[in-house]
Amino acid sequence: EDSARRAFIAQHPSYSISGLLLMEDLNSPFFYSESELNEVRDRKNETEAIRLLSESVRLKNKDAVCYIASDNKISQLVNIDITCFVKELILLKEELSVQQLLNLSSYYVNCGNVKMAVNLARIAYGLDEKYAWESYVSVLKIEKNSENEVLIFKILKEAALNGNDNAAQMLGYECEKAAKTKNEMLMAIYWYQLAANAGNLNTQLHLAKIYEQGLGIERDLEKAIDWYRIAAYNGSDLAKRKVSFKSNECIIQNIVIEFEDDRESVCKVKMLLNFRENDYLIIEDPENHEDLVARYEENHSIEGFEIRGVDENTENLVLQVYRKLSI
Repeated sequence: EDSARRAFIAQHPSYSISGLLLMEDLNSPFFYSESELNEVRDRKNETEAIRLLSESVRLKNKDAVCYIASDNKISQLVNIDITCFVKELILLKEELSVQQLLNLSSYYVNCGNVKMAVNLARIAYGLDEKYAWESYVSVLKIEKNSENEVLIFKILKEAALNGNDNAAQMLGYECEKAAKTKNEMLMAIYWYQLAANAGNLNTQLHLAKIYEQGLGIERDLEKAIDWYRIAAYNGSDLAKRKVSFKSNECIIQNIVIEFEDDRESVCKVKMLLNFRENDYLIIEDPENHEDLVARYEENHSIEGFEIRGVDENTENLVLQVYRKLSI
C-alpha cells in the first residue's frame, strides 16, 4: 500500500505537497483529500476528497482534524461533528505541531472562544516565532486590551528586526495609527522604510503617498518621486503614472538637465508634446527663461525615462507647435 501511494504521488506532481509534509504517516488518506480539495475546481472530485477527509478524521488523524476544524467551509462539507475530536486534541495540546496549534486557534476564533485561540497561538509562537508570529498577532488584536497592545508591538518589533518586511509594515501602520506628533510619525516612517527597503511594494507606495500628501510630516515631492520610481520599477501601475510625463497624474515638476557647457540646472517642465510620433518635453532654462526642447523616451530604468537633446531644426518645429497650443 505504501509503494502504491508513493507511485500515486509521483504520477501527480502538480498536487500540493503540504499534506504529505504534515501527515503523521503515509498510510493516512489525508494527503490525498487535502490535495484533491486544492485541485477540486480542475478535477471535479469533491466527493472523493470529502470521503477521504472524513475517513482521516474517523482514524483520528491529527492533521485532518485540525485542517477541517480551521476551515468553516470544509467542516460544513464533511458530515462529522468535529467538536469531540478537537476536545481530545486540546488535552494533548503540548504534543501538537505548530501548524496544528494554529489551525485549532483558528477553530476557536470561529467559535468565539478568543481566550483559547490566544492560548493555542501563544504555544505555537513559543515553538516557532518566525512561523507563528503573524497568527499570534492576529488573535491578540481580537482580544483587545493594553497588555496585548504592548505584546503585539514587542512581537512585531522582534520580527521586523529579524528581517520580516510584513512585520515592519504592520509595525509602521500601528505607529502611524497612534502618531500624534511629527516625531511619532517619523518612527512610523522608520519601520515603513525598513519594509520598503526589503522590497515591500505596498509600503513603497504608502511612503510615496505620505511624502506626496504630507501626512503627519512636511510634504516632500522629491522623496515621494523617489519612492514612486522604486515602486514603478517593481511593477506598480499607479507609481508608473505618478512618474510618467505621459500621465495626467504625473507629479514631477522639474528635471535636471546637463547643458553643453557642462553646467547642470534644475529646469521646469512646461509640457509634454507629441510631434511626428515622437515625444518631446518643453522645458525652461532657469538662467534666461528660454524655452528648450528635449526628446523624451520612457524605459525600464529606475528613473523611468531618458532625455536627449535635439537638433536646431527639430527644436524650432516643436516650439512652433508648442506656441500655437499656448495661445
